[in-house]
Amino acid sequence: MPKSQASALKSQPSSLTLSSSSLTLTHPQVSPSVSPSLSPQVSALKSQPSSLSPQVSALKSQPSSLSPQVSALKSQPSSLSPQVSALKSQPSSLPIHEQFYTFQGEGAHAGRAAYFIRTFGCPVHCPWCDSAGTWHPDYIPKRIARLEPTTLAAEVAQTQAEFTVITGGEPAIHDLSALTDALHAVGQKTHLETSGAFPIRGAFDWITLSPKRWKLPLAENVARANEFKLIIDRPEAITEYVDVLRERGAELSADNIVWLHPEWSQHSNPEVLNAITEWIKCHGAPYRAGWQLHKNYAADCMDQRSVPAAPLGGDPKQGF
Repeated sequence: MPKSQASALKSQPSSLTLSSSSLTLTHPQVSPSVSPSLSPQVSALKSQPSSLSPQVSALKSQPSSLSPQVSALKSQPSSLSPQVSALKSQPSSLPIHEQFYTFQGEGAHAGRAAYFIRTFGCPVHCPWCDSAGTWHPDYIPKRIARLEPTTLAAEVAQTQAEFTVITGGEPAIHDLSALTDALHAVGQKTHLETSGAFPIRGAFDWITLSPKRWKLPLAENVARANEFKLIIDRPEAITEYVDVLRERGAELSADNIVWLHPEWSQHSNPEVLNAITEWIKCHGAPYRAGWQLHKNYAADCMDQRSVPAAPLGGDPKQGF
């Protein structure tokens, strides 16, 4: 075709119509009645099924030859299942700093026979902590025992303890569910002493929450607490911690005792003691003056399993 005719064809639009029986190209200079020479072949191909169809249909209608084996594997448990199940059913061990039989020296249960389990570890790091051996690098024991909850519960069962206190450190950094279950299984009530800054895992009969300004308590733990213990290291700390509790929804009523404890390095400081006394006289319930009776009796030290005390906050200048 001459170039002039080709250009004319290009400059005019064409339409393409496709039907099931033919392929027709319509152009102003091409007769509409003339179909491209390939139309019969295309129609023939469309009207005939692919030569692969029978094989494909056969393959689709027959299950894979691997199906019986796959089904068998699915129906049979993995050979590791018994071991995995056994591991899941066994309680995990806990790092224990010390355990001892004594009496509770603080709070609503003061004076009652109690077994103490002190877990290792605490990220709060109070500068006057009276159990600094659970976290301070200068006083961490060379060996930290990891004990099973059932082993601990068996020790408790040999005593006349009225309840077991799980303390720290900060015990709530550990999952205590298995331990509380084991203690309940031997008839023990479970008490927790915590800052409330971490989710509590375990079934507890009594929770003492002692907020710390270095890591404040969660509202969910404030709601669960049976009593509050405020450590007063300076007179202003009373208002500080009362505000912390109220901001987190605490109902400071007679049903939830709020203990005001002098921080031990300040237990002879008249400013701290007078501030506690005046607050209680002005506000009444639920506030009560607190003390650590077990320290006067040196009760914890009578059990040889107790660990020698570290200086308050790990600082010898603050005393023990």
